[in-house]
Amino acid sequence: MIADQTLDAAANAFREGAELIADAAPNGRFETAPHGTALLFTGAPIPLLNAVLGLSREPDAREIAALAERTASYTAGQLPWTIRLRGSASDEVAAVAAGHGLIGQTQSVMMVLPLTADPGSGNARVRKLPGAEYETFANVLGAAFGAPPQIITGLYNATTLDRPELDAYVLEEDGAPRTVGLAVRTGDYLYLANIATDPAHRRRGHAQALTGAMLRDGRASGARTAFLHSGDDTVALFERAGFQVGETWTTFAAG
Repeated sequence: MIADQTLDAAANAFREGAELIADAAPNGRFETAPHGTALLFTGAPIPLLNAVLGLSREPDAREIAALAERTASYTAGQLPWTIRLRGSASDEVAAVAAGHGLIGQTQSVMMVLPLTADPGSGNARVRKLPGAEYETFANVLGAAFGAPPQIITGLYNATTLDRPELDAYVLEEDGAPRTVGLAVRTGDYLYLANIATDPAHRRRGHAQALTGAMLRDGRASGARTAFLHSGDDTVALFERAGFQVGETWTTFAAG
């Protein structure tokens, strides 16, 4: 079992990472409220990148409601957005979400891994992507999620990927990109996100190899704990990499 203190620290690291992403966006905004609620707005047409975040153990429904109003004004009915929080949603939070048309509810898990073990040797097929190769990142991620690459490059462009806190990765096979991922470093924590494989090349161990390389680099850079969010379909993959399920998160999106 993962200690509550570790989960709280990971949630705070997630907040710091979200602030970095907002800062990288040309029209980004990041706002906080006193009891652990935050507003992430990037202006990208990606629901999770415009979000109200309830990051305390017991998310504050009033703060969520207030920041939801602000997010709705920023998106102006033109951009998708979400409400995302730790744990299960109270009736009050669900009502706030429904009031904004966010009636689709899904759950994911936050998984955590202490970076204490020797990570072993690297993988020659994995390398970091410089900002100049941002289109490679966008093309693979877009193929994996069924999104036009232009949506992704609106945020994950050369300037963003060259930020010192962010590292984009690619795994290549026969000289072609197959899997990508993003590592965000905040203090002692390493957040892994957007680990995605081209659909035509899945179930070949690519994501696991890329994850291992990201963890090795993170440990070498001084990170002591890694964490990520996973859906049911990828929990087993990350468990093989050593991650443990820490807690459930709930997301409200347009139905």
